[in-house]
Amino acid sequence: MVRFIRAYCVGLAAACVALILTYVVSPMIEPVRSPLLLAAIVFSAWYGGFGAGLVTSAIAVLTTMYFILPPRGFRVDDIGDVLHLLVFVLVAAFVSALTGALRRADAAKRTLVGNERVARAEAEAANRAKDVFLAKISHELRTPLQAASTWAHVLPQARNNDRAFSNALESLHRSLAAQSHLLDDLLAASRIIAGKMTLTPEHVMLAPIVEAAIETAKAAAAAPHPTVQVALDRSVGPVVGDRARLEQLVCNLLSNAFKFTPPEGRIDIRLERDAKIARLVVADTGRGIPAEMLSRLFDEFWQGSGVEARSPVGLGLGLAIVRQLVEMHAGTVHARSEGAGRGATFVVELPLARACFDQPEIAGAMPAVRH
Repeated sequence: MVRFIRAYCVGLAAACVALILTYVVSPMIEPVRSPLLLAAIVFSAWYGGFGAGLVTSAIAVLTTMYFILPPRGFRVDDIGDVLHLLVFVLVAAFVSALTGALRRADAAKRTLVGNERVARAEAEAANRAKDVFLAKISHELRTPLQAASTWAHVLPQARNNDRAFSNALESLHRSLAAQSHLLDDLLAASRIIAGKMTLTPEHVMLAPIVEAAIETAKAAAAAPHPTVQVALDRSVGPVVGDRARLEQLVCNLLSNAFKFTPPEGRIDIRLERDAKIARLVVADTGRGIPAEMLSRLFDEFWQGSGVEARSPVGLGLGLAIVRQLVEMHAGTVHARSEGAGRGATFVVELPLARACFDQPEIAGAMPAVRH
C-alpha cells in the first residue's frame, strides 16, 4: 500500500510537471498529444514497476487532466488522439512490465547471492569443525593409547613388586576401557548420523544393566573416584530394548558424572518405577551446568566452556548419543541444574514392557550400596 501511494504521488507530480511545461512551451498542443506527457507516463511506469506503475500512471494523468488543469480540458477530437492515448497506454504497460521483470530479477539475484554467502559460511564452518573434530579425535584416542603403552612397558619391570604390578595392571585396564569407550561412541555416532543404527529388542531388566554400566564407567574414570550411592529398585519391570545400547547410554551418563565430580563429591544413582515408566536418575554434586548451556547439552559435538573437568572433556558425543538412544527406545531424557558449582541431575524415562503392567509391584527399594 505504501508503495502504491508513493508511486501515485510520483506519477501525479510527473504528469503535473509535464502538462505545465506543455502549457508554457506550446499552449496550443492538446495534452493528449504532448511528448512531455508521454515522458511523464514512462517515468511513472518505470518508478512504480509493473502493476503499481501502470495503474498509478493512468490515475495520475487523468487526475491531472480533469481536476488540476481543468481549463485545458481533455478532448479526444479524432482518431489521432485515440492512437496517441493507445500509444501512451502501450508504452506505459511495456515499461511497467519491463521494470517489474528487471526488479524481480534483481531481487532473485540478491537472494541467490545471500544464499550463496550463507552456504559458503556454513561450508567453511563445517570444514573448520571437521578439522577441529579430527584433531580432537587424534588427541583423545592418543591419550589412553599412550598411557596403555607406558604401563605395558612398566608391567614386566614390576613383576617382583606386587603393589607396582597391581597399579600398572589397573592403569592399563583403565586406559583400555577409556579407549574402548571412545571407539564405541564414535561408532555409535557414525551409525546414528548415517541412519544405520539398529536395535535388537528384547525384554531386559534395567538393574543388572545399570550395575554393569557402573563398573564400566568406574574402570574408565580417573582415580580417585567420588562416592557412589546406588539405589536400584529391582521391582522395576522389564523394558523392551537393546541390552548393549541401554548399557552404553547409562555408561555415558555415568562417565559424564565421574568427569565433572571431584573426588570429595558424591554421585547418586537411582532406578525407580512410576506407573508405566522406568526412571533412571543420575545426580552428582559436581561442577553443575550454567542455565545458558542446558538447551544445548544434548547437541552433537557441543561442549560447554568455563566448566572444569577432572579428565579430558572428550569428543562432545556422549550426551548426544544418550539422547539418540533414549529416543530410539521411545523414552525421554532431560537435565536440570541449579547453576555452576551446584551439581547436575539427569533423568531418563523409558516405557515399561506391556507384560509387566499387570504385575504387582514389590514394595520398597533395594538398600543403598556405597561403592
